[in-house]
Amino acid sequence: MKKLLISMFLMLSLLTVAGRTVALAQIEGVIEADIPFNFYVRNKQLPAGRYEIRKLDSQPNVLEMINRDRKLTVVFLVEDETMLKSAKHSELIFDRYGDNEFLSKILDQGDSIEAEVMKSRMEKKIEKAGEVAILNSVAFHRKA
Repeated sequence: MKKLLISMFLMLSLLTVAGRTVALAQIEGVIEADIPFNFYVRNKQLPAGRYEIRKLDSQPNVLEMINRDRKLTVVFLVEDETMLKSAKHSELIFDRYGDNEFLSKILDQGDSIEAEVMKSRMEKKIEKAGEVAILNSVAFHRKA
């Protein structure tokens, strides 16, 4: 019985890791979004503008966000990517605390992916102080 439980646990663990790997491999192509407000990606504040987001090289959990007009680039990690049952929209989700917006998630309807951006120290400090985030979203589309 003990061997059976251990075997089942190992199988579930492998399936969980395999499921995440499949999800991580799913973010493909270039995402374009017009973001109408200043925002943070991790600890870097970015101005409003038109951005492209893409997977950086062969690293599935490393993304690059580019504003070509202002020649700005930020590279960031996504913590988890999970398959969604049914994403209704493709959108960038921001956590807003007062006047500060933090990129929080990327929901991709086409690939049914939810990628969560790791929280910065600043955002963690704001949360620890008891502030509650108001969710804000911006739709995106795939670059043709």
